[in-house]
This record gives sequence, structure tokens and C-alpha cells, in this order.
Amino acid sequence: MKYIFYVLSLTLVIISVYWLRMPDLNDHVTRDEKGEGTQPIAQKDAARPIEQIDEAVWRLLPEDTVIPPVKSYTRQVPGAVLMEISTLRSTDWQIGDEVIYTIPQTGYVLTAKIAEITQPVPGIQTLKSYPDETMFNHMLVTIGKENTFVSLFTPDGEFELVGNRQHGWLMPSRALGGPGNDDSVSVRSAPQYLESPTSVKRVRVNE
Repeated sequence: MKYIFYVLSLTLVIISVYWLRMPDLNDHVTRDEKGEGTQPIAQKDAARPIEQIDEAVWRLLPEDTVIPPVKSYTRQVPGAVLMEISTLRSTDWQIGDEVIYTIPQTGYVLTAKIAEITQPVPGIQTLKSYPDETMFNHMLVTIGKENTFVSLFTPDGEFELVGNRQHGWLMPSRALGGPGNDDSVSVRSAPQYLESPTSVKRVRVNE
């Protein structure tokens, strides 16, 4: 089980590092410059009523918030909500610190203790915790110069956040789904031969 967790964590780190190293070209672009309606909006019924916790590292933004552009969130994902994440990025985290997250979609509060802090490449920091006895309640956070990536593992499923330096979209991983109707999917068919393959006759040599 530990090996599977290690492989999963390593895969998430590689994906998030690749994504975070891409320049955020839209980071300083206002909504008016991008044009009305280009940024997907949050689902009105995605968030449940939840008590704001002062110690939480992010907070849910109201539905009437002017939506800032967030790189890599270019389509409306069912259940996605907009979060303010400046506290998560500005805190000087240390091993042993507890990080508290609120999950607006479910009302769940996740508390994770930082077990590892690494720097895969200059300018990018990862925070990782380990699963508890339920094999849930752990996190993997990758903070880059311009972008933020978070994976949270809760009893209600996995949640992911993609964001910039101040805001991020939090969404259930299962809502990301697979390719849509407009996506091109290559289906590999069985190999076809111009001629039927011939059998090879083997001669047994008597010793």
C-alpha cells in the first residue's frame, strides 16, 4: 500500500510540476480584456452552506465575484467553485504544521499534517502529508511562482484545485471525466495484413 501511495504521489508531482512551469500568460489580464463570458463560472448549486473557519487556508468566494482568469481552467467543470488561496501561498510552511481545508461541495473539513517539503525544481515547492488510518485525509500541494495545484483525498472522494497566485477552482476529480463528444479519440484496430502470414515448417533433426 505504501508503494502504491508513493507511485501516486510521484505521478501527481510530475504532472503538477510540468503544469506549473508553463507561463501563466493570463495572470495579469482582466476580464474586460479577455471579453465577457470567456471564463467559466462557478456552479450555483455546487457549494453547500458551510461555516467559515478562520484557520482554513482558503475561503469560498461569493457567486457575484468578478471572476479572475485562471490558467488551465478553460471549460466549465460541474461542481467547481472559486476559492481565494492567498493564505495557502503566503504561509511559511514547516514540517509538522497542520493545514486545514474546507470542502464547500460536501461541507467536509480536512486537516492534514505536513510530512514532507521538497523542491523538485528551483521556484517550485511541494507539500505532502500521509494518509491517516482510514487511508484518507491527506494532501499533495505544489506551489509555483505563478500557479498553484492541490490534490485532496477525502472520504467523499478526491478534489483538485488549479489556480494562480490568488484564486483557484476547486472541483471533484470525478467531474473531470474523460474525452467529450468533440474530442478526437484514436481507436486502434487489429493489425491487417496484405497477405496472410505463412506458417513456418520446422524440420526436426534426429540426433
